[in-house]
Amino acid sequence: MRKVKFFSFFFFAIIAFALQSCVKESDYFQEPTKKAESSYFDFTTIRTIKLNLNYGFIGHTALFEVFIKNESSNITSPIKEEVILNKIIKSDSDTASLRVKLNATPIYKAFTSNNCNFSGDIEVPSYVNKIYVYSETLGVPRCVEVNIQNNEAIYVNSITTRSSSITSRAMTSINIGNNRKKIDAGYKLYSLYDTYTPARGKCLWEPSNSVVKDLYSIVTPETQLSNESTFGELMSRVDKSLTKRDNSNYIVPEKNINISIISPTSTGNTIDGARLDLVLLNNHANMHSSMAYYYYKTGRNLSANELKALPKYVVIPRMMSSAPDKHIKARLQYFGENGNQSGTDLFPPGYTIGFVLITDLFPNDGNTYFWTDLSYVESRMEWAYGVANQYVYTNQSANYKQKPGCISLYDEKSKKIIIGFEDQTFREENDNSFEDVLFYVDADPIESVMDPTRPTIPTPPGTLTYATETTKGTLAFEDIWPSGGDYDMNDVVVQYETTITFNSNNKITKIVDTFTPVNDGANYIDAFGYVINNNLGTIDLSKSNFYSLEESNQIILFANAKEAVANKQKCTIVRDFPAGIDKVQYKRDYNPFIVPNYKAGVKNRTEVHLPKNKPTSWVDTSLVGTKDDAYYINKDGSFPFAIDLPVSDFKPVTEGVRIGTTNEYGNFTKWTKSFGKENANWYLNK
Repeated sequence: MRKVKFFSFFFFAIIAFALQSCVKESDYFQEPTKKAESSYFDFTTIRTIKLNLNYGFIGHTALFEVFIKNESSNITSPIKEEVILNKIIKSDSDTASLRVKLNATPIYKAFTSNNCNFSGDIEVPSYVNKIYVYSETLGVPRCVEVNIQNNEAIYVNSITTRSSSITSRAMTSINIGNNRKKIDAGYKLYSLYDTYTPARGKCLWEPSNSVVKDLYSIVTPETQLSNESTFGELMSRVDKSLTKRDNSNYIVPEKNINISIISPTSTGNTIDGARLDLVLLNNHANMHSSMAYYYYKTGRNLSANELKALPKYVVIPRMMSSAPDKHIKARLQYFGENGNQSGTDLFPPGYTIGFVLITDLFPNDGNTYFWTDLSYVESRMEWAYGVANQYVYTNQSANYKQKPGCISLYDEKSKKIIIGFEDQTFREENDNSFEDVLFYVDADPIESVMDPTRPTIPTPPGTLTYATETTKGTLAFEDIWPSGGDYDMNDVVVQYETTITFNSNNKITKIVDTFTPVNDGANYIDAFGYVINNNLGTIDLSKSNFYSLEESNQIILFANAKEAVANKQKCTIVRDFPAGIDKVQYKRDYNPFIVPNYKAGVKNRTEVHLPKNKPTSWVDTSLVGTKDDAYYINKDGSFPFAIDLPVSDFKPVTEGVRIGTTNEYGNFTKWTKSFGKENANWYLNK
């Protein structure tokens, strides 16, 4: 029995040894099969959306900016709500100062086409579901709120009107009769409208009386003003002629600003009068204002008191502190020499029409609750005009210190007279922009109001205009790759800033990349560099500042992150594109990386890149995808080795503490587990 048992044991031992010898040692230690790249989360914090804009103007180009909500202050940038706007910048002369105060930087900027539309992809933070499209271009709505749905943001200026174009120079007669109302008899303020239905961000009123309603219409963006000019082309010429800073070079005497109906000519031709339309072009001011007109016999040299004693007829009760989204046209009425006759739209020869802006209607307490009440609006109008003396006349003799408050230009192509107001003329200081409120006067026949001494709008130069766009963000790296580390993502932290210069054809001519190391929590000496994948352009070595050019498109920015942080070092790459590249198609085209234990010129090195980005040809390929790495992602998919964040004030994670733990961006884990669908703004709250 013992011999049989021993033999059996020996036999099975021999068999087991033989079987074991058939299995290779490597079979026991094979790397797990790497999953497909698409199965891993890419840890991106931005998404691409399609932006489609159509402002509707034919022959007009607008520069627009895209803003997102300022999460840190819970205030929209730029401020759209009128209450906040006036509380914050009531004393400021330009909305641009608001952006400075809030440190609000647009996330995208571009020019529209010559027909004022745009279609292209833009990048937004992944958590954003609403954008604010802002423009200071004349006539374009100042700020529109656009929702993002199905990765698309669409804004179309859908203005409708009774008549979309002017097909004849003749104007249909519109007579108001006795349909006018006293606002204040003492101040001689009257209105031609009878009801008022305002909406936030709009300057629109809807008269209900059929006679009054006929006085008002809307000029649509595509309207053809003459055989030589669309409404949009007029807008473009005015926009290029006024600097939005100091336009005092256009100041002329008041007789060249007001509209005078000429007497019959010496050649025997007779002009029995003129019909006049007032069309609101733009309200570029931060103030709420009303617009009125008055008239008197041509040639009278009226004093301030005599001008104020004239009846003033308000045709626009309230212009909001934003560009209009509807361009109102109002037919002016003549009520006889003393203002006591029925209204007719034919002004006889020998009369001069002037205009007065009643400005800064906004209440001191900031209360806008009663803005829907016409009587409240008119009470503010009475106060601004009669109590606070906040008015600007085209006749400067009635203004504060007899200061000029207007400029006037004639546009030969559209045959319109442009009048621009400086809305702070009633104050000691103003910026002399004279484009705070702009309108044009349309006369039939135009010959009845021709003034050869009135300045004309110059032909805009054919040169391109330029703009810049700046994008900021932060890159954070974990350098113990591919083994995996503590994932505190603070081994190398670099702030970046990319400034793009582009022209009005949306052609990029220059790109400036600036990188600033702000934290180094590593034990290694780490270098930082990037590969420019496309659109290399020409690197301007005289203006660039970096450590080493390894390949034509592969650059080491700084060799030692610790020293760079300590020395507050900045590295800059300036690229020129003489032929220009298409901004609408352009996406940020570089691949940043760090090199742990960097040694200049040494290949077969370790490199850490953003997830799903390719290493350079200098990498040790045997390390890629090994140990804890899969496509520069932790193999279980929970952590990246590098991340790109669209903020410039990211606070690094505490050394040795894994990102996503309590008090260290705790929502990071929820974000990764949902593949970015939840808590996409995790990096805004440490």
